[in-house]
Amino acid sequence: MTYHFKKAIIRKPCKNIIYGLSSKKIQPNYNKLLSEHDFYTKTLKNLNLEIIKLKELENFPDSVFVEDPALIYKSTCIILNPKDNSRNLESFIIKNEIKKYFNDLLYIENGFVEGGDVLNINNHFIIGISTRTNTVGAQSLKTLLEKMGASVKI
Repeated sequence: MTYHFKKAIIRKPCKNIIYGLSSKKIQPNYNKLLSEHDFYTKTLKNLNLEIIKLKELENFPDSVFVEDPALIYKSTCIILNPKDNSRNLESFIIKNEIKKYFNDLLYIENGFVEGGDVLNINNHFIIGISTRTNTVGAQSLKTLLEKMGASVKI
């Protein structure tokens, strides 16, 4: 099975992305990042995807990574619960921005999960434990995904 995407949700990088989380303490070049994001957006358009553009969030440096606070499986959006304070509030914002695009919204209510720790291969998910995703959150996500017919490994 393969996915045939019809839409892509993207967010323009904010100027404060240079202060985003980095395990190597790297500060990206904002203008180069904008150029790469523009190329990314054009590539998605060339693939005939409908682009859903979310406005940049200056108070959230890493908000360009829309897959971290929300995970989409089938036609359901699962609002995740990233552990890092700088990412956690994004879940509330993105929920309000994208709820009109989904019939079902589900929520991680227990524990912490960030989308960067989740790998989706067809109907199978692998959830990693990290400083941003704990076992309780991973188990909460596993329960939701299994109810939708996915297999999950933590």
